[in-house]
Amino acid sequence: MDDVLRVGSNDEIDPYFLGSIVYIQKGLAAIGGVPKPLVIDGQQRLTTLSLLLSALSFAIEEKGEHIGTSPEKLQKYYLFNPHEEVELRYKLLLTKDDKETLIDLLENRNTSRKLVFDFV
Repeated sequence: MDDVLRVGSNDEIDPYFLGSIVYIQKGLAAIGGVPKPLVIDGQQRLTTLSLLLSALSFAIEEKGEHIGTSPEKLQKYYLFNPHEEVELRYKLLLTKDDKETLIDLLENRNTSRKLVFDFV
């Protein structure tokens, strides 16, 4: 996190490489459907980034500060698909053991697991 904040706050630093993500296409999506790739390598990286973006969106909303983006933009472009159905609503879903925990965190439900960050 320190590296991300350092690189993000200094325009003189070259782009930062977070690592690669390897996936395979699980099946063909119908026209207008949501593709469901299967991540082979990079699950932890994607989960960490999703939780970071979610926490950032909650912090922006809570503090009401303008930082060049909005909670709605972060959620729309990086966290959620425009679907009501649970399986299609989330851009990232984990395995059955961790799926509900991730959904609760992204939706900011269940106070025992809320994302609490003070970096805005």
